[in-house]
Amino acid sequence: MSPRKWFTILLIFSWLHSIPLLSQNSKPWNVILITIDTLRADHLETYGYTRIRTPEINKLAQRGAVFEHAVASSPLTLPSHASILTGTFPVFHGIQDNAGFSLSEDQLTLAEILSESGFATGAFVGSFVLDSRFGLDQGFDLYLADFQLTGMEIIAPGYIQRKAEKVMDYATRWMKEQLSTGQPFFSWIHLYDPHAPYDPPSPFSTLYPDRLYDGEIAYVDSVLENLGEFLREADIEEDTMLVLTSDHGESLGEHGEKTHGYFIYEATQHVPLIWVTPDGSLAGKRVADTVGTVDIAPTVLQLLDIQVPPVMQGEGLVPILLDEERGSREVYAETHYPRLH
Repeated sequence: MSPRKWFTILLIFSWLHSIPLLSQNSKPWNVILITIDTLRADHLETYGYTRIRTPEINKLAQRGAVFEHAVASSPLTLPSHASILTGTFPVFHGIQDNAGFSLSEDQLTLAEILSESGFATGAFVGSFVLDSRFGLDQGFDLYLADFQLTGMEIIAPGYIQRKAEKVMDYATRWMKEQLSTGQPFFSWIHLYDPHAPYDPPSPFSTLYPDRLYDGEIAYVDSVLENLGEFLREADIEEDTMLVLTSDHGESLGEHGEKTHGYFIYEATQHVPLIWVTPDGSLAGKRVADTVGTVDIAPTVLQLLDIQVPPVMQGEGLVPILLDEERGSREVYAETHYPRLH
């Protein structure tokens, strides 16, 4: 039975299997998923890195739970995001590379589930690698990926990107438009800047002249301030759940690899995962358990009191967040890049 058919059955019977929220709320929470591309966990202050300043991410960490050992499903952008959005591993959803693959319509995405549950859904992506032609637009009312291509750029689609400021501007404008509808919204914001080539704008290129990768991270952190200001000005900070993570890290020369894709090591698989709930119940929490980014989608559903489809292979993390379950679990990651290339 396809994942989509499973979901239809679950809509009928979901009332039989309610999972308690961390905070029962008469008004549904908005959900913002932020994926910062190519972001190593150990290059953030909240994970112990002392050579960078990331005040906005620090604020999120103070307001929410920090998972100290989250593992990405793939060191490649498209397969990893497919796992984040479907709660399934690459071996199941079938995307093994950034090129030549697309998500089947039979797969079930978090956006589809939330759309069926009454959420407005918008996606704002920073790279052509996640263009709608690759299938991740399933379930989104708006999927903003209108990249202008030229002949030479098509050779290296990973270099076709939109700056974080522009992506955030589109996202906040759309979220502002949703406020008049009375619907809760799900907004996925993908910021691509830490991906190679590293070219942070001023003043970050000056602040980190010998560490341009760090400069890109600091730049993205500064853009997150725009999101925080929007949430406060719109008076929806206390109605909005935020999840910040990455699709993979960056080798930066470790194991002989400059960037990512070939190898499965901590440098590319250990990613940040910060979870903020509107009720403040997770503020300052540190979670040592090993978890996967494949666990994000089922956890969002748990926290919204929406039944998790059995096709999702990730596990909801609410028991861990409530301290009802401890102990690291096995995680899985794969790369087909060496074989395919």
